[in-house]
Amino acid sequence: MADIADQTWIFIAIAVLLVLLALTIVYFLVQCGLFYTPDVRAGNPPIQNVTVMYKYRQGPYKDTGDFFTDTIELAPANRTFGVYYDDPKQTEADQCRYIVGCIISEGKEATDKGLMDKMKAEGYKSFKFPSVTHAVKTEFPFTNHVSILIATSRVYPLLAAYIKDHHLCAHPCLEIYDENYIHFMAPLAKQIQFYVPEVRSGSPTLSLAETTSPEDSPSDGEGDASYNSGDTSYNTTLDSRDISSQDIRKEMGKGDGSEGESDRSSFEELEVEEDMKE
Repeated sequence: MADIADQTWIFIAIAVLLVLLALTIVYFLVQCGLFYTPDVRAGNPPIQNVTVMYKYRQGPYKDTGDFFTDTIELAPANRTFGVYYDDPKQTEADQCRYIVGCIISEGKEATDKGLMDKMKAEGYKSFKFPSVTHAVKTEFPFTNHVSILIATSRVYPLLAAYIKDHHLCAHPCLEIYDENYIHFMAPLAKQIQFYVPEVRSGSPTLSLAETTSPEDSPSDGEGDASYNSGDTSYNTTLDSRDISSQDIRKEMGKGDGSEGESDRSSFEELEVEEDMKE
């Protein structure tokens, strides 16, 4: 009888341990954002008029982790970011272009000259991203590396669907990392100003010889002139890490270059949608 009682307690202990292990795993996945539903929308982007330090890279996007680690070691208190210029399902992995770096200052914040000099000594370059009034955006909880894997697999299909459904021109794709969230955004205007010189010099995605820069386009004073399928100044590519943009190109390629009433109203509808959410 004693042996049976001992075995019973052993089974109970194992069962309790398995339940605790399962609960721990579930809690961990919840913290990583597995059950989080991203809210994709158009509105004010998470960054405005920022000075950044970056390194240009070409190769598989799966290798970005090491470069983020290098950046964090140099600037542990700063927000990090990545900009992805090519669709890995349309471009060979070793030809995919991207930059990784950190934000030095935003708006009227003073730049940390010491940090800039330190990063320049390590091969980083300085660049400025402009202020835009609208971008396709969302955010995702950021706790660890698993959060990144879940976020990139969940967010990009939603971004692609939103851009396709609203007939928008949004590129390139940015990921901004702060303490608690990964912010995803694809600007709806001034896109050319998010392309670093290394990409502009020979980009099949954005040919400078064949495009009109936002600063030369009619605008409302902010330079936000390109946001719908009627504007053919830019190739209509959603630069993503995980999904194909072929359908998006086809959808947004339907415009004939003239701005019709439906084109003008599409962005107005987005503004109304954003106002209602906020």
